[in-house]
Amino acid sequence: AQMYQQKLIISQQDKLSNIVNISLTDPIQKKAIDIINELIKNYNENGVADKKAIADRTSEFINDRITQIASNLSSVDQNAVEFMTNKGISDIGSQTNINLSTGASNQQELENARYQLMVADAMKEEVDNQNGYQLLPSNIGLADQSITSNTATYNQLVAERKRLLESSNEKNPIIVSLDQQISGLRSTIKSSLSGMKENLSLKLNSLAGQQSRINSSLYSAPKNQQALRDITRKQQTTESLYLYLLQKREESQIAYASASAKSKSIDSAYASSNLPISPKRNIVLLASFILGILLPFTVIYIKDLLDNKIHNKLGLENIVKNVPVLAEIPHLDKKESKLILDNDRSILAESLRILRTNLDYVIKSNKDATGSNNIIYITSSVSGEGKTFLASNLAMIFAGTGKKILLIGADIRNPKLYTFFNNNSLDHKGNAIRGNALGLTEFLYDTSTKIEDITEKISNGSNSIDIIYSGKIPPNPSELLMSDRMKALLDEASEKYDYVIVDTAPLLVVTDTILISEYANQIVYVVRAGITEQKVIDYPLNLVKEGKLKGLSFVVNDVKNTDLGYGGKYGYGYSAEVKKWWKFWA
Repeated sequence: AQMYQQKLIISQQDKLSNIVNISLTDPIQKKAIDIINELIKNYNENGVADKKAIADRTSEFINDRITQIASNLSSVDQNAVEFMTNKGISDIGSQTNINLSTGASNQQELENARYQLMVADAMKEEVDNQNGYQLLPSNIGLADQSITSNTATYNQLVAERKRLLESSNEKNPIIVSLDQQISGLRSTIKSSLSGMKENLSLKLNSLAGQQSRINSSLYSAPKNQQALRDITRKQQTTESLYLYLLQKREESQIAYASASAKSKSIDSAYASSNLPISPKRNIVLLASFILGILLPFTVIYIKDLLDNKIHNKLGLENIVKNVPVLAEIPHLDKKESKLILDNDRSILAESLRILRTNLDYVIKSNKDATGSNNIIYITSSVSGEGKTFLASNLAMIFAGTGKKILLIGADIRNPKLYTFFNNNSLDHKGNAIRGNALGLTEFLYDTSTKIEDITEKISNGSNSIDIIYSGKIPPNPSELLMSDRMKALLDEASEKYDYVIVDTAPLLVVTDTILISEYANQIVYVVRAGITEQKVIDYPLNLVKEGKLKGLSFVVNDVKNTDLGYGGKYGYGYSAEVKKWWKFWA
């Protein structure tokens, strides 16, 4: 009901018109039509019920007055008959006609005033004795029109309050406001009735004095005639009042029988059209089309706006400026091998060859006078960005050119080289599960250990490299790396091998790499696409400015095929990617 009350629209036909339009929008036309018609029907029924209630109350009041006056009229008639029978009077002399006529007129006014006073007193008693909110008798012959008007307004408010209480309670703000108005009108009616009684009392006193003077002039007439006239005047006055009340009762009954509705329906409710007015099909389609265009662009824009990750080589070059970005390594599926094979023609192998070429160019351009410039550190910001993966594959790609390669696992806190070769792994204490358990940790700790004792040869097809695993995880990794044994190892390896690739610890997590950075000729910093944040790159760049790192260059790892450069996207020869048929139009 509340929902339909809010949906119902009532508007005026014109500014000065008393015609209103009622409309209701609903998915079911027949229901909306029935609701409007029933609403108007109930409104008119309530109006008729209000008028009939007032007419019933008025008839009840008049019937009480008629009963009283009928009794008085019967008594007067009986007195006249008895007087005329006892005195033998049959006619009235014409000599007293003038006085009698004046007396009769004055007596009529006196009786009218008494009646008005009686009605006003009865009306005031009715108002004073009201318990709660009841209708008051209306149109009962009071001469004061303000009281009649206030009584009509009072009955209208009481009827409105009674109708509202059928669907609400007395605490409703509208009912509270009606109670205040009804109380105010009740006080006004009481005050008016009190004033009227005072005026009528004064008028009665005045008329009684006049009547006394007229009576004194009639005393000269025969007493029988005077007494008969008194009875006759009283009889006429009472009869006229009786007839007046009968007329008012008939008027009340006519009003009851002819009570009409407050409003008239010019047109019954009807549907505006057979087409839906809401939602508008064209507007919905247009809005959907616009939303379909804006929403993807908005999502893409917000995604790019909030994206703080590095995704490819081009994005990294915009950040590092003058520091070289050597290559970008493609993303590998779970089924693809993490270590390149012999004569590999995959996108990964081609990307590593690009890295090898660019790195070899950087090494030759920075080669010092002694010719020693072959120690390459592979590091990253945090663990999991692919530095061990890159170090292993870089060693294999260099070995493919016939170079002698040594791969050193210098990340002695969290070694990962075992997972890339011969399916080796670590136990729960970090010890290598393989035949030769010696590694870098044992070399740094034990001065009697030689480089040959910790070196292991690994073959991959026709390519082979030497590996120095990290060994057991020590309790003091930083102190071991700071020993002179680390420098001696790298110096000796630099002379024996064409390239020495060192898999170091993450630069942002621990200080191990910075402690041994002075021994490196080139530092390759691995950045993982979609993982490494742009602000992280500031850390190695600041270390270069401070002189703590030298020969810094970057590699972007795990780049999606859609973000790769020309060679990665289109491939060449065996590396070309063939799209699936369902991706042809993507």
